[in-house]
Parts: sequence; C-alpha cells; structure tokens
Amino acid sequence: MTGAERICALLIASGWVRRNDIRELEHPQIRSEVEARLRSCGLSLATSAYSEYYGLRLVSEVCDATVLDTPTNMDLGRDACALLTILWARLALQKRTAGDTHDTPVMQVSLLPQQRAEQARAYSPSVRFETLVQEFGSTFGGRTRLRSLLSRLRRLGFIIYHHLDDIQAGPLLELGIDGEKMIAFIRSRVLGELLARSQAVAPSQEVAKQCAQSERPRDVAQVSPTGTDSKPVTGVS
Repeated sequence: MTGAERICALLIASGWVRRNDIRELEHPQIRSEVEARLRSCGLSLATSAYSEYYGLRLVSEVCDATVLDTPTNMDLGRDACALLTILWARLALQKRTAGDTHDTPVMQVSLLPQQRAEQARAYSPSVRFETLVQEFGSTFGGRTRLRSLLSRLRRLGFIIYHHLDDIQAGPLLELGIDGEKMIAFIRSRVLGELLARSQAVAPSQEVAKQCAQSERPRDVAQVSPTGTDSKPVTGVS
C-alpha cells in the first residue's frame, strides 16, 4: 500500500485525522495523489488553517452547495442546523478570532509575539449546556430536545464533550462548515435584523408623537357672563 492509499484509507475510515498523524500530506506530490484518488470517489480533502485535523467533504458536483453543506448532506434537520450555527459562532468563530488577533480572552496575554501565537493555537473555547438552555431552550423545545440535538452532533463529530459543562468544538465544526460563508451569513442576518428593527422603530416613534400631540391639554377658554366664549386666557391683568 502506497502512502497516498494509506492516507485515503485513514480518512475514509475515520472521517478526520490529526495533521500530526499524516504529515506526509505536507509533501506536494503525495497531497496531489491523495486529492486525485479522493476525487475519483466524489470526495475532496477538507482543510482549514484554524483546524489541527484533515477531513473529507463531498465534491461540489454532488453536494448541497450551502453554507452548511456537510450538515445538510447528513440529513440534519433545521433545528440541528440552527444549533450548529449557534455553536459555530460560540466555539469556532472565537477560536478563529483568537488565532487572527493572538488575543485569548481567558488567558494572561504574553508580551512575546511567539508565545501569544502559541497561546492562541492552544485556546479552546467552550460553552455550558445550562447557558444554552437559558438562552435557547425554549426555541429548541426544552432541555430534553436540546440535549438530544447535542448528543447527535457529538456522534457526528461536530462537537466533543465528556460532560455538558464543557462543550467544545469537534473536528467537523471547522472542517464541515464553510467558515467564510458562515461569517457572511451571520453578518447579513444580524445586519438585516438591525435594519428591520430600525425601520420598525421609526413608525412607532411617529405614532407616539401623534398620540402625544393629540393628548396635549387644550388652551383654557374664559367664559363670559353672557355664556359666549371669549379668547383664551393668556395672562392675568
């Protein structure tokens, strides 16, 4: 068995392999051969500068070309994909930000650039189950349903945890989701919601202004002894 065949076998059997375990992929010729063999099976090599794993994806000709291409091709429902979006923002995006800025929020930042880069690579953000329940439990149908979704995402390799107080990113959370598309998707949704809110606030402010004007006390009129109204009282002589 050649080196390329062994690497393909490991990837297909496991779904993902640590970079340190198949350093041969750093050789251009072997990598080219691996990619060619995978493509003949409808697969492509999945890599990311923010991941310590190699993985697999379906080629674009046979996959669902969306931001969540791997999850949707695993027949995950809308609720599971929505939870994946939340977890990606909480876990993968934070790790990306730390890697780009060399700033880790839970560590004492070193003054030496090399040590800061090492700290950023070692940084692994996590989220607690109770936090997800408090913020999104009602959206996903309660604790039991949310726990079931997390368990399935764990089996598929999107997240890892030994206990629910320490949920971390799994290999597929970075490799199975197009990060650039996801960032653009999150930004567009957030921007769209902000614009919708601003457009909704403007009419409500106008309605409130009109109501205030209609409820403003009218000028007090002085009644003459003959029963006819005189001009409004503007002062005392």
